[in-house]
Amino acid sequence: MEQLVTEIEYAVGLSREEYVRSQAVVANVVRGKHMVMQRIVSLVLMVLCIGAVAVEYRLSGAIDVGMIVLVGLILVAEVWMMLDLPRQIRQNHEAAYDTTLFSGHSFEGMLTVDEHGLTKRTADETIRLNFAQCDAFIETEDMLLFCVTRGKSIIVPARYLTAEDAAFTKKVAGEAIPPVRRYTIAPIVPQLAERLYAPVVAQPEEPSLVVAVEYTASELKAQLTDTVIRGFFNKFPNKMLTAVLLTIVLYFGMEIPPLPLFLAALVLLFLVEIVGVQLRIRRAIAASDGDICRLKVNFTEQALQLVGRGEAARKLRVPWERITRAVERPREVEFFVDSARVVTIPKRCISNMEELRSFVDTHVTP
Repeated sequence: MEQLVTEIEYAVGLSREEYVRSQAVVANVVRGKHMVMQRIVSLVLMVLCIGAVAVEYRLSGAIDVGMIVLVGLILVAEVWMMLDLPRQIRQNHEAAYDTTLFSGHSFEGMLTVDEHGLTKRTADETIRLNFAQCDAFIETEDMLLFCVTRGKSIIVPARYLTAEDAAFTKKVAGEAIPPVRRYTIAPIVPQLAERLYAPVVAQPEEPSLVVAVEYTASELKAQLTDTVIRGFFNKFPNKMLTAVLLTIVLYFGMEIPPLPLFLAALVLLFLVEIVGVQLRIRRAIAASDGDICRLKVNFTEQALQLVGRGEAARKLRVPWERITRAVERPREVEFFVDSARVVTIPKRCISNMEELRSFVDTHVTP
């Protein structure tokens, strides 16, 4: 008599590229409603601008060119954000994966699938996800995604699935998760002939070079202020929409042309961020007793690792393939991901500049 299978267990893992693809899928399927809300906000702003033009024309017979320009700016911001969204999603989630990995979390482990949910056990944690709490079950050609709004989602790449394991996982999930929360983009294509019974654990990265960095307060302020400025212009379409909203609110209460108001709102948003980062840095330096100014930079064959000081120190891992350029200046060396500067190392902290230059030249493609 054939025994009924109610539980299976197999090894799973998650690469950086798989993580990024999974988040893009979730953004399109589950979080699309947020994009719809953004479009609605933009539409409301355009309606208000056009309404203001209509009122002005009816009262004075003149057309408010400034409001027409604001409508154009809203359209430009929307198109800009739509075109730039894939890049932002990839960049944000690449950084999130690398930071999570470097903080000690392991994506490799064992996954137990039963009739009620999934249990993933890794070296550092155990995640239990019941199907009843699953907000979305998404199937694509290369992965199964079990998404939750609160807590941690579980992603099962096809390269860890046999046909039997994929069929069982889909069966129990399909029976427990309502159809309204199931999304099939494409049938999954399992890539294993035999089940993996042990996770493939990545080997630890050993640094080839280590640089101990200690910034002065002015250097730290300059670096973080530059990061904020780059971030402001990186999210300029969002800032434009916020400035348009402020312009509309002030326009109906002040007899000032909309374009000067819009420019003033943009400048105000910019100054708020600059002043805000200056105040945060000042408080952080005082609270950390200077630890925030100290940083250890590890140069491994796989990545650039940044390790802060203190109990609440942040860690960051940036693979070399993400670093687009390294720039040597008279007093410092800078590393960039796209237009964002990852880290600046003052030359006074580098004991062997020739050794560092040689190592970086072999890992950063010009």
